[in-house]
Amino acid sequence: MPLGIRKSSDRRDLDRVPLTMYLNEYVQDRLHRAVTTNVSPTGIYLHRTLTAGARDLKCGREDRFVHLEFALPGTGETIWARGQVRYDEVERQSRAADAMVHGTGIYLTDLARAHAKILREYVQDRKRDRLRQILDLIRRNRYH
Repeated sequence: MPLGIRKSSDRRDLDRVPLTMYLNEYVQDRLHRAVTTNVSPTGIYLHRTLTAGARDLKCGREDRFVHLEFALPGTGETIWARGQVRYDEVERQSRAADAMVHGTGIYLTDLARAHAKILREYVQDRKRDRLRQILDLIRRNRYH
């Protein structure tokens, strides 16, 4: 594949930035607290604990659409989004019966234009910051 051209399936992987923050996930109008692992302009990966009853019901996910409420660090803006569950997993501890954490990849389907811009800029800023850190490290090591 030529440089600079990427398949649409690669897009989410290339635009992800690590982020750990709490957020609210609403599944069929029920609130669940969750923690993110990473975000991109088009999606979010999060973890939440499973309740005993939820383990029997497709990991607590009766619906493929969820609503999210979160505030990106440093933005001061609460973002509301609707998303479609694209990836579901139960992280295994030692046995299936011990599974307590549910990982979910969510594709953001509905997001206010202003919120989409905030998310896109947040991801770009984090990627730019990381690149600066790498370049500074290279510069420091080059001259020592």
